[in-house]
Amino acid sequence: MTGLLTLITAVRDGMPFLAEMISSVREGQPALPHIVIDDGSRDATPDTLANLGDTLDVVQLPESGGPAAALNIALTRVKTPWFMMIDADDLLEPGYIAQVLSVLKTEPMPDLVYGQWREFGDAAARVRWAVREEQRTGYVTSGTVMRTALAARLGGFDPSIRFGYFIDLRMRAISAGASELVLPSLATMRRIHGGNMTIQEPERMRDFLTIARAAAARSRT
Repeated sequence: MTGLLTLITAVRDGMPFLAEMISSVREGQPALPHIVIDDGSRDATPDTLANLGDTLDVVQLPESGGPAAALNIALTRVKTPWFMMIDADDLLEPGYIAQVLSVLKTEPMPDLVYGQWREFGDAAARVRWAVREEQRTGYVTSGTVMRTALAARLGGFDPSIRFGYFIDLRMRAISAGASELVLPSLATMRRIHGGNMTIQEPERMRDFLTIARAAAARSRT
């Protein structure tokens, strides 16, 4: 079954959380190919990746091109029919990969698969920022599975979009007739911390307006 799915991760300066994410991927899960693109990290992320063993397919970029561009590089290395994204600071729930693999062997095979997610953070994060600890269904990167050929046909992620690059790809996929399946089980725990892009670069939230306008234009045509 492991020939169906590849994990992909884009990371920049992820040293504090990267090892914990990798541990969550490996804990009680079937072994899968895992491609990690280091998007020009300035901290000890390269050393951390080197210490995590040779089971990762790691690409070190000399400078940052943004998460969407990094994930596009990962997509060129995927050899399986589907891929799953996992952010470097999030945690994958034990057993979720096995559930997804079971779904991907069942007809009709979906183009996109989502699970549930919750947020978590340490005491300082819960004081400073809103941490949504209740389980939610949402179209977030971590834990989402997509058909590789579909992503390639759509041209992958838009590198000009820093926030919501997956939402943009998902909306383009739906416009192209992609099928979706939402699983009721928890897929990921999303970590809230001071390094989140939504906290570091709040001005880029305008990317969502760009995505909405593009979706509206597609619907008119």
